[in-house]
Amino acid sequence: MSNLLFKDYFGLAIAIFMSTLLLFPDVPIWCFSLGILFWLWRLFCHAFDFTIPSRKITGLLSFLALAVILLDFRTLMGKEPAASFIIILSGLKALEFSDDSEKDFLVLLGFFLISSKFLFSYDLMYLILSLPIYAVLTMNLFPSSWIKGSRKEAFKYLGKVVLLAVPMATAMFILLPRITKTLLEIPTNSRYGSSGFSDTVSPGSISKLSQSNEVVMRLELFHKRFNLSDLYFSGLTLEQASQMTWSYLRNNDGATQSDTPTEIDYRLILEPHYKPHLFSLKNTDKMNSEGLTIYYDVNYNFRLDSFLEKKAFIRASIASARGKVTEAVLKRNLKEPVLPPLNDEQKKQVQTLLGQLKGSDHSPEKTSKAILDFFASSRFTYTLNPGDQPQLSLYDFLFKYRKGYCEHYASAMALLFRLSGIPARVIVGYHGGEFNPVGNFWTIRQKDAHAWVEYVNSQNRWVMVDPVTAVAPQRIELGFNIYNSIVTDMLTEEEIKNKLSGTDVFSRLSMWFDNVNYQWSTFLLEYDFDKQKDILKSLNLSLGNGLIIVLVFLFLISVAINLFQKRGLRKNFSEKCFEEINKWAARFELQKKDTEGPMDWQTRIAANLPEKSRGFLPDLEKAFSLWITLSYRQSLSIPDSKRSLSEIRKIMKKG
Repeated sequence: MSNLLFKDYFGLAIAIFMSTLLLFPDVPIWCFSLGILFWLWRLFCHAFDFTIPSRKITGLLSFLALAVILLDFRTLMGKEPAASFIIILSGLKALEFSDDSEKDFLVLLGFFLISSKFLFSYDLMYLILSLPIYAVLTMNLFPSSWIKGSRKEAFKYLGKVVLLAVPMATAMFILLPRITKTLLEIPTNSRYGSSGFSDTVSPGSISKLSQSNEVVMRLELFHKRFNLSDLYFSGLTLEQASQMTWSYLRNNDGATQSDTPTEIDYRLILEPHYKPHLFSLKNTDKMNSEGLTIYYDVNYNFRLDSFLEKKAFIRASIASARGKVTEAVLKRNLKEPVLPPLNDEQKKQVQTLLGQLKGSDHSPEKTSKAILDFFASSRFTYTLNPGDQPQLSLYDFLFKYRKGYCEHYASAMALLFRLSGIPARVIVGYHGGEFNPVGNFWTIRQKDAHAWVEYVNSQNRWVMVDPVTAVAPQRIELGFNIYNSIVTDMLTEEEIKNKLSGTDVFSRLSMWFDNVNYQWSTFLLEYDFDKQKDILKSLNLSLGNGLIIVLVFLFLISVAINLFQKRGLRKNFSEKCFEEINKWAARFELQKKDTEGPMDWQTRIAANLPEKSRGFLPDLEKAFSLWITLSYRQSLSIPDSKRSLSEIRKIMKKG
């Protein structure tokens, strides 16, 4: 029995196993590993013909798994605990599978597994990967004799099921009430953020993300246009400094709920990152997203009132400029940073540098230029791999190491501003991205994480400055992706041009698929009740009339299924055999009566058949035997049924 799952239901086993693999990014590693362990256990039993565990053992294991999930998540409600338990349960069911009667429950678990993936993500890639899995699971709902008999017939019937399902699903999606967003709002219990950084940034913390290709968001611009070098997405304003580490300062300024933009300048599709903060372009003043409440503080940090646990579709507008800096904000951005003690010689070096940076008139703008010139002319280098240096001091960075990633330079520049008596702070977010000319949108990934500086100018307004422009201007002009390729792959000038223009075949295909996926996500997120009403309005229909049409359409589909069953399913091999025999008997006016059974009918034919045709009786008896077998033996395979029908037709032609 241990071979049954792999011998007779290999396709089903592969489908459920693949469904488990697709959930790997969405559940704790221990839950996924436990589910895979049960599959390996079953494979071990299959390979060495060992006895599979008893129901008592698998039942105890499922109870223990449920208890551990409850302890880990503190709840059984939510996407992650539910998906984790289904993974473990399907592994246990595969482990104990030993009988055909258990197949349907295993198929049901398979449907739950593959469908639960769409609670976490509905990217087009997952949809494409899920289609063959759904097909295999659906085929395993057919009678076992079909699957073991004629694969061709089973595939033909699967095609008919799909042809009936597609128009029904399309009509229901377009016109019935929306449940997509409700499903995506099922609570999650993720304990780990994935937005690229925390509320604290220290030397080396952002550079860790330089190898991550994970998508953070996609941007589509409408009215205003940005060059890549100007594409900064601010996420958090860090105002508290301790050595080279900057932290988010919680203050009592309060938060204001953002209004709905009157004119949309850009829109973002933000991937879930399980933190409350959002990302915005320079001078963004309003943000709105259906189903989400968005706030902003005095620094225009946009935040949610809860963690971002689902893909969000955000519309935003950009103001021409922002107001002057308030006194309270000025004071907290002028605080002396906490720095380690220095000896007399080190103090002298720092004071000399500050004197050079301030100049004679102490202008913030001139100090900013002086700091950039200092970085550009003092052999400072930009490195992609600075290592984790949380204890790095300002003095060591400026006068010893002189190399670092964006957070090193942003932290040092903001500290130099403050030591010069100029209010300054560090901003963390993202810079640049990859432009998709096929779909006219930008894709921003984790590797685009960046830090820069804002200081208060002589007009008492915040001004953005990026110190990386002084040490690695190509990083800002070309974006991280191209810059990284130049540094690590040593690209030629021609290769750089191809990469920038996206003319190579792989880039074009990648952009095409990314655009299709973007349009798919946008369509699902935008398609709400208002869009449904717009579609109905374009067809001159009200909502009530639209629902009536859907119900009528579903009724007609059910009638079509009934007719199909009457003509195809009900008119099975047994009935076709009866028609062949009855058509032959009609030549002698010996058709079957409604009150007769097969044996009575055969006896009456034998008694009343003309003398010249009585030699046909042995063949007729064989035809009746085949017909009766087809009528009452349900487990007969499709190929055997076809052979019986073909033989009866040959017999009847002889008669």
